[in-house]
Amino acid sequence: MDVFKLKLPPLGSPIFLQACVCTGLGVMDDCNLKSLKVKPGQLSPVFKPDTIEYKATVGSKVTTIVILYETSDRNATVTILVSISLAP
Repeated sequence: MDVFKLKLPPLGSPIFLQACVCTGLGVMDDCNLKSLKVKPGQLSPVFKPDTIEYKATVGSKVTTIVILYETSDRNATVTILVSISLAP
């Protein structure tokens, strides 16, 4: 399982995290994730191998978010795009 750590400044209010996870290989290769987790927090929607966009909300005192993932094909490349904004 691979790990992506995201450091956050103390914002004083909850944040909204949206991560788009994209895997890419050749045409015949497996481009799915085998697993995806975020700590702290919970993914929304629940993990499915063919879903590439997830959201998670974390508390205001969180300064590090850890994204754990595993690819179905060990040769796959994973790109994680993260957008952070204040929760409504």
